[in-house]
Amino acid sequence: MAVLNEELVLSKTKCKDLEHVRNLNVFGSDVEDVSILQKMPSVEVLSLSANKIKELRWFACCPRLQEPYLRRNEIANIEEIQHLRGLKYLQCLMLSDNPCVGSAPDKYRKTVIAMIPRLYKLDGVEITNEEREEAESAFAASPMIPALNLQQMGKLVKPPIYPSQQVSPKRMEAAGNERKEGSGNTERSPRPASPFQDSPRRIPAMTGETSKNVLSAVQLLIRELNLDGLMMLK
Repeated sequence: MAVLNEELVLSKTKCKDLEHVRNLNVFGSDVEDVSILQKMPSVEVLSLSANKIKELRWFACCPRLQEPYLRRNEIANIEEIQHLRGLKYLQCLMLSDNPCVGSAPDKYRKTVIAMIPRLYKLDGVEITNEEREEAESAFAASPMIPALNLQQMGKLVKPPIYPSQQVSPKRMEAAGNERKEGSGNTERSPRPASPFQDSPRRIPAMTGETSKNVLSAVQLLIRELNLDGLMMLK
């Protein structure tokens, strides 16, 4: 069984200790044991897709977790989602291509939304208010989802933004890896056009006086050049 250990985490993140790790990307490494997450209280983004993770209980030990990417793992029991309910900063969750999705992806999606109604995006698709209301109605009496009430959940708590997080290359890298995991046929969004892309280069027009000054300077330079200088200029 492959274990996510301290040596691997620190080598991937270049951090000095586990407590300061905020972003971790361990894609496609057959990792099954992620119990080390209990020693990573500051982690916010976890890209652990294409591994062999079966349970989510250790993710509950990451109070600042915002974006777990867990595609193509071995999470079979949908009730494992219960472990993520207490993560008040959780915004995006990627669970597609896990056995828990089953043959009824619509039911799976509704179940996850019911379990974590404050979730903003599931499997790359933004959750609508209508979906939240439908999930609440469908699972209002479900023993699997105790005390579900959207009004009691309150507003999504925004995590503190550190200066180093204002532009987050690691977060972009994690999302990029999720796109690469797909079939390879995913269309890439066109790059935004530059406002100067189709504009001809503007050359300031020279007045007659400016042209005369430039010509005089060139003539003076030529008189100062010897034969070698003229050959180099040529």
